[in-house]
Amino acid sequence: MKKILIIEDEHELSDGLAEILKFEGYTPFQSENGLSGLRLADELSPDLILCDVVMPDIDGYEVLKRLRKKNYRKPVPFIFITALTDRRNYRQGMEMGADDYLTKPFTRTELLNAISSKMEKYSDLGDYVDRKIFEIESGLESRITLLKDEINEKSKYINRINEQKEQLGSSLQKKEMELMEEALNVIDTNNTIQNLKNLIQVKMRNDDLNEGQRKLLSELKGKVSKKNILCNSWLLFQMKFNQAHPSFISNITAKFSGLTRYELVFLSATYTGLTTSQLADLLNISQDSVRKSRYRIKKKMGLSRNDDFLKFVHSFGFAQ
Repeated sequence: MKKILIIEDEHELSDGLAEILKFEGYTPFQSENGLSGLRLADELSPDLILCDVVMPDIDGYEVLKRLRKKNYRKPVPFIFITALTDRRNYRQGMEMGADDYLTKPFTRTELLNAISSKMEKYSDLGDYVDRKIFEIESGLESRITLLKDEINEKSKYINRINEQKEQLGSSLQKKEMELMEEALNVIDTNNTIQNLKNLIQVKMRNDDLNEGQRKLLSELKGKVSKKNILCNSWLLFQMKFNQAHPSFISNITAKFSGLTRYELVFLSATYTGLTTSQLADLLNISQDSVRKSRYRIKKKMGLSRNDDFLKFVHSFGFAQ
């Protein structure tokens, strides 16, 4: 049965709402103030929340604000119940992400209609998001399979890496594998996050979304964008590279002290043997930008167009 949390300090009204909901087949839970209501919301994961606006500790607006900040797996419909009839109060709640307002006194029919309509809309949205997430996961599995096949076909590259591993010993071999795995994980993560951002953008164009749902999707888009920035920080990749090749950065900066952090990451990724396409995915830039960066760094190092850039970079891989 669907769980409904009632946050209401008027006991008579709260009990009356609970009786109606029980009769209609819902499972009601009651809280007499905002703080205990927030605790119950965390414990119960309700399917809908009915909340009074004016309460003794924190008001309903603050309850809604704190709930929307929490990273719940699924969105929760939120309906205000209030005696306030000022349109400004109504707009304030809706702008904060409330799904509906019930103005006291309201009828049994108004209550049940509001609950059923909001649950139905959120159920449709949840089914849509779950279906799209499944499609993204399936697509990601296919991409990983294709990527593994592509790596297996690059025998020349693998042979070169294996020769280096044999020279540097078993410890370095393990670190090299971790480094390549990290680079490929960043590539796959970046592509997955971009697909999710595109999905959210398409969904937000739906004119049938109410203001609360649109706000929820906008917040989700912001979190995804933030996650994308974190995935593109290169910090973990550079850290694992430095573990595998501890002398590379010091060797190359000793000769070229003016290199930027981005250029050092670019040179480190080049040293691992990543292709132009893989460099673009790792650094989240276009393949044309990779080629321009390579040309700019070669020029900064005093190399000509015909100089072997990869061979030159590899010359800094051992203690000098």
